[in-house]
Amino acid sequence: MNNNEYITFAGGWKQLQHAKNINSTLLTDVSLPASISWFSNGMSYLIVNSSGVDEVRQYTVPTAYNTTGSTFVTAFSINDQESNARGLYIHPDDTKFYILGTTSRRIFQYNMTSPRDLSTASYSGIDNGFVISLTNPQGFTIAKRGTKVYIVDATDNIMAYNMPTPYDITTLSAQIATLSIITNTEDPRDIIIKADGTMIYIGSAFYNTVSRYILKISFNINTMVFVDELDISAFTTAIQGMFIRPHNGELLYVIGADNDTIHTFEMLLKHNNTIITNLGEELVTNLQEVLVYA
Repeated sequence: MNNNEYITFAGGWKQLQHAKNINSTLLTDVSLPASISWFSNGMSYLIVNSSGVDEVRQYTVPTAYNTTGSTFVTAFSINDQESNARGLYIHPDDTKFYILGTTSRRIFQYNMTSPRDLSTASYSGIDNGFVISLTNPQGFTIAKRGTKVYIVDATDNIMAYNMPTPYDITTLSAQIATLSIITNTEDPRDIIIKADGTMIYIGSAFYNTVSRYILKISFNINTMVFVDELDISAFTTAIQGMFIRPHNGELLYVIGADNDTIHTFEMLLKHNNTIITNLGEELVTNLQEVLVYA
């Protein structure tokens, strides 16, 4: 490269340890936020309000994927199905969402007759049909175009299931793999997997960290290797739920039970347009974020 060039670093999924807090939004009307998930257009998101309330709440925002100015829209009770709702996943077409219950140890499906409109939601009458063998399930995600389910348990395990018919939880089969993750993510509360199955993120309520793992074989948790973590103890002392903007992986949202706040972290490395003058020089930007090699 020439002496007057600089390197622009790609951000997103791989930049967890460099993530910077860019926003914190207090939800004054939530007693125990357990999970968060955005609709695909980024203009609205759902929060699971647990702690005996057991409802899903919808908020809209004026700017896509920015929680500033969040406006409450409506709430939908799921108490008839679950008394300790935890995990949340929204179907890619925005017409369904799924709830994981700790008490029932089941996943429930809810339909919306109008996409992204919680006021049109109703219980589908569908669950996965059996009690999940994990004793204290907390968070889950659906992956590989709806054919795999991953669940984390407060007793420090992650479990993988096959779902032969995409997004049809009635076809959820017995677990295909179980892995202990106590070393780095004790008391896990939520899980996110990259669309290509090469990375997994897990939030730990015990350590107050979000940990990143790589999967040497895509979607195979038995090949997980810990890589790095983000300590968010300065923002919350009780991680509950997480969400990563799926298309570019640049924004991480974390909610905590202690302050009912959504914390947004940007996983995007920045530079200060520094001109590199010496080949072979190792340079740190003025933001102390990036190592640049000329």
